[in-house]
Amino acid sequence: MTFDPTPRFFVALMLSPEADDFAQQVIRDLKARYRTSTAKAAPHITLQAPFRWPIAEVASLEGAIAQVSHTLSPVPVHLSGFGSFPPRVIYIDVEKTPELLQTQAQVSDCLQQQPQAIELKPERRTFAPHVTVASRKLDRMTFQTIWSEVQEQAVEFEYVCDRLTLLIYDRQGWRIHREFPLV
Repeated sequence: MTFDPTPRFFVALMLSPEADDFAQQVIRDLKARYRTSTAKAAPHITLQAPFRWPIAEVASLEGAIAQVSHTLSPVPVHLSGFGSFPPRVIYIDVEKTPELLQTQAQVSDCLQQQPQAIELKPERRTFAPHVTVASRKLDRMTFQTIWSEVQEQAVEFEYVCDRLTLLIYDRQGWRIHREFPLV
């Protein structure tokens, strides 16, 4: 096994236990029926897409996220229905609340100011919060079949997320590196 001196990280809001159970079941069902998959991470809402950071300086990354987390309040999260980014991604939709938008913007701004960040590019697209349930091995026909099944399905979860989660990629998938309470 080789050591990665600049592993990939990303920052997310994790789901409530009930929402996580539902999302995991949808992912398993789609995988069994259509052979789809997702990134090797627990279902989540990405606030900052993957970037690289020197492992020798991980304490400064943790410090930056801890600092911004102390300026943020817990985030109300509302998952409602399914959505898609045709023709390759199907997700559980996340309502764009002012609190969620503010949290994402502050996390992104904080990390953009860190000189240690590698491959951290300003996002060109508007923030579209979502929980991916199928994105890999998804051809156009499979996408259409799944989308016709789920687009009208009712999904409703509301909870308050009280922490930012920093994930790291360790060759076998994404795992939680550290959590930062929101005050």
